[in-house]
Amino acid sequence: RAARFAADVRAAHGIDAIVARSVHAALADADIAVTTTPSREPLVHAEDLHPGLHVTAMGSDADYKTELAPSVFGVARYFCDRLQQVRVAGEL
Repeated sequence: RAARFAADVRAAHGIDAIVARSVHAALADADIAVTTTPSREPLVHAEDLHPGLHVTAMGSDADYKTELAPSVFGVARYFCDRLQQVRVAGEL
């Protein structure tokens, strides 16, 4: 499914979409990463990050969802648009 999606994106938008074998591999050369998943387990860990990488984590919209491991907050600068919402249904 991933290969088909990447091919569709390339054809429709001319974007150099590729399939990565892991989150770590996907982020290795990335400048920007956007997560919008319903994950209940952390997907991005501190060891996945590198200087200059910007991550927007949008999928944690309920208290049981999480995309970022706690280790991320020890090594990254982070900002949120609605602190109260993040405290209730976010990564913090």
